[in-house]
Amino acid sequence: MKLFRYLWIAWAAAFGLIEGIALLNKKKDDTLSENLRDLFHTKTKTGRTVWGVVFGIFSGLFVLHISGSKYIDW
Repeated sequence: MKLFRYLWIAWAAAFGLIEGIALLNKKKDDTLSENLRDLFHTKTKTGRTVWGVVFGIFSGLFVLHISGSKYIDW
């Protein structure tokens, strides 16, 4: 295996550990979802709209990137 594969696995394990601790913790605003809701102010209509647009663009580009599309080459 390559070095970067180990590094990505370590990153995913660290994320899983952090998110797991946050889920088990009864405090509010610990999980990634709660932090994204705060960041994008999803309690407001504008915040939900901005989040939807940002996530839609990211998802579309990510699908093209992972599928090997010639439209996205990064």
